[in-house]
Amino acid sequence: MDEERKLLIRKLNDLVRKVEDKTLGMDKVIPYLGWFWRDIDEDTEYLIFSLPKGSDYYWLDEAQKWDYPEKVIRNPGEIKIILERMISILEAFLLLVEVLPKKEE
Repeated sequence: MDEERKLLIRKLNDLVRKVEDKTLGMDKVIPYLGWFWRDIDEDTEYLIFSLPKGSDYYWLDEAQKWDYPEKVIRNPGEIKIILERMISILEAFLLLVEVLPKKEE
């Protein structure tokens, strides 16, 4: 396992925790990541994506406990691209949250 991938996985897990901490008045900030985010193991050699019933999109599914059809990504180059894009999306989301009006209590 290369150190760059470990750093990307660590950064992704940290960003998800930060996003989950921003409630924006919703029950869940990130649409369906499972009941809660399961950190991706830094030493993983693959990413599992599942296709939940009724969805048109595969979702990152570290637990894969519902036996949905799955797609396993093992190519290190593809994993790196996926992790980098997920990180970019979460960083952009956190920037957006800072400028959105807060929910009135």
